[in-house]
Amino acid sequence: TGEPPKPKTYTVRGLSDIAMLKVEPQEEIWNGMTYLKNGIIEVIGAPGVGKSRFLASLAKAQILGRRFGGLPTLATPKRWLFVGSENDINRLHREAQKFLLGNFKGDISHWTKETFYDAAALNGLAREQVDLINENFRTFTLEDPSDCMISLCDENCPKLTATLKECKPDILVCDPWGDVIDGDELSDADVRHTIRALRECLATAELSIPTIIVNHARMGIREVIKASGVEAGNMGKNSKCLYSIARYVLNLRPASFDDNPPIEVICAKNNNGPKPPSLALKLDEKTETYEPFEG
Repeated sequence: TGEPPKPKTYTVRGLSDIAMLKVEPQEEIWNGMTYLKNGIIEVIGAPGVGKSRFLASLAKAQILGRRFGGLPTLATPKRWLFVGSENDINRLHREAQKFLLGNFKGDISHWTKETFYDAAALNGLAREQVDLINENFRTFTLEDPSDCMISLCDENCPKLTATLKECKPDILVCDPWGDVIDGDELSDADVRHTIRALRECLATAELSIPTIIVNHARMGIREVIKASGVEAGNMGKNSKCLYSIARYVLNLRPASFDDNPPIEVICAKNNNGPKPPSLALKLDEKTETYEPFEG
């Protein structure tokens, strides 16, 4: 019998060693949001403000190399995987048609692919663009009863890992955080356990990619006001542990109390660069895209 193996140590480097490391240049997904390997990005907003639509619209623009909200997106198309349990197939079906075809046409299951390409062309999308976004915009569709079970408990982690291995995303979106966390949102220990489980799933799938976590805000007018300024870090309704782990945090709040109001997009935190100015964006419900709002 030999001696037991020594435990693995953490990676430690000296300051000059770090300064002389060869690191890849930082890429910007959008508006100061850096493409960080294994980095956590948090997007916070009240229910109904449009968090899911906002990120879906950003992903589509990035894949197609378009500007989003008047600002450039990362030019190289990335594959996005949306892990979610809130948006059912009916909503996804409607929004996909509106984006690709310009309006909702209902049941088009009898169409041929050529008919679909022709209809998308009338909406300004070439067949190459249709194929590009179909390949790189991937989302849970909740067709099996177990698809709604996305908490990162021991039972579900192997299923997520298998999905990651199959899809090989460049960006992972977890929407919403309340359904992903294994335990209590207000518990620092449960937040850290869940983030650790998420990173273990990614590592097992041999992926080193950023994860965007969609989080609900505290309810009420007073809480929405806290989206900017010194209170910006208090907008999320759960443990501040997630806010501290995230490298970049966006707060979304309605700019008015009208139906389909513009939204304010406020960077509450950016550890890897300066915080960009706040933006006002308006959703075009016909095309499911966001444009700058002047008003």
